[in-house]
Amino acid sequence: MKTSIKKIDKQLPRVVLAGRTNVGKSTLFNRLTSKNAALISKIAGTTRDYQSEIIEWRGKKFILTDTGGLDINPKSEIEQQIKAKAESVIHQADLVMLVVDAKDGLTPLDEEIYSFLKKQNKKIILVVNKSDQPKNWDKIISEFAVLGISEIKPISAISGRGTGDLLDLLTANLPLTSINFDQELSIKTAVIGRPNVGKSSLVNALIKENKQIVSATPHTTRDAQDIHIKYGDYFITLIDTAGIRRKKDKGDMLEHFSIDQALKKLHQADITLMVIDISIPLSFQDKRLAAAISKTKSSLIVVANKWDLIPDKDQKTMATYTKYIKNFMPHINWAPILFVSSKTGKNIKKIWPLIIQLHQDRHIQFDQDQLDRILAKIIKLHPPTKGKGSAKPQILSLEQIDTNPPTLQVKIKYKKSLHSSYIKFIVKNIQAEFSLAGTPINIYVQSIK
Repeated sequence: MKTSIKKIDKQLPRVVLAGRTNVGKSTLFNRLTSKNAALISKIAGTTRDYQSEIIEWRGKKFILTDTGGLDINPKSEIEQQIKAKAESVIHQADLVMLVVDAKDGLTPLDEEIYSFLKKQNKKIILVVNKSDQPKNWDKIISEFAVLGISEIKPISAISGRGTGDLLDLLTANLPLTSINFDQELSIKTAVIGRPNVGKSSLVNALIKENKQIVSATPHTTRDAQDIHIKYGDYFITLIDTAGIRRKKDKGDMLEHFSIDQALKKLHQADITLMVIDISIPLSFQDKRLAAAISKTKSSLIVVANKWDLIPDKDQKTMATYTKYIKNFMPHINWAPILFVSSKTGKNIKKIWPLIIQLHQDRHIQFDQDQLDRILAKIIKLHPPTKGKGSAKPQILSLEQIDTNPPTLQVKIKYKKSLHSSYIKFIVKNIQAEFSLAGTPINIYVQSIK
């Protein structure tokens, strides 16, 4: 095991389990690594050497090391060796988990070990093991808060309760590590909207919720920023753009450049998060932006931010605002709407899975039988309407010719045309039939002899 660790990039962060004997460090090690590498026993001092394993959690890798029980004033030669090895490992650590026993409470030896660790100038998370009853966790945190450690996490290593949150806390406090990020295959997601609708605060809330940043560049008010994130098995490039407002003949040329850059990013995006401020009336610029988005091949999520500022909400409030948004911006009434609050975190966590869903929808492959059935249904609902000319159009077939986004071809009889409104009617019915809200569908018309 130690040999395999040496083969791994030396820059991987290191996390060390430390604490007195018999507090459950090895049980926790086995739980977090999903292995049984560490020998477990109720006999104090069972772990004399240290064990190391590589853990990957939400796209971030780190090395976890289990040490023997610490005794600040060792008496025997074995205890002295255990302390020396533990000190050596702790010296190399980026973060130390001080493990204590909830059933024993805070002991003098726990306090001595914490005092020792503080002198090493390491980031410390206090892990209160054997906290089997979540209803008592607030009381447990209060008891151990006297140490002055800001991060305290009650868990049960035996049952696994709280260990997922512990891993989230660990990775959030570790330095960024490099992941083989395939930027070409990433889901390019643009965050776009007028100034002051809360785009940057939304991006910050998304990052906080995700906790899987691969790399990030500092935000500015003018430049589009790419933030590379791993969500589950997917790579996402999050593009925070400058606020878009109407161009003027005179004014800040740098701002005009920022607007052009934002619109260019919009055309490059697979998915767009259009952010609006729901606490104030929608504007003409929101409508113009919606129209611009509808002309791209980007999938779309309307993010109605600042939902926390809407007073006196009831069961009908969300439906009322949904209708208002769709009526005001008919160009994008096919897009899903999420009512969120970057400030409180309301519904932020729903954005990530929706991005993945839209990404999957963009790559949908229709069976020809499905398309034949939906075409027959559409024609029965509403016979084709003609475009230019007087001849009534006759649709011969509907076939898929591409994906990302789904692209279809309608074949009609030669010298006949199909009205643009009927093409929209086809799109609307396909989106409804296959639950493709937020996914644009391109349709080309071909006349054949």
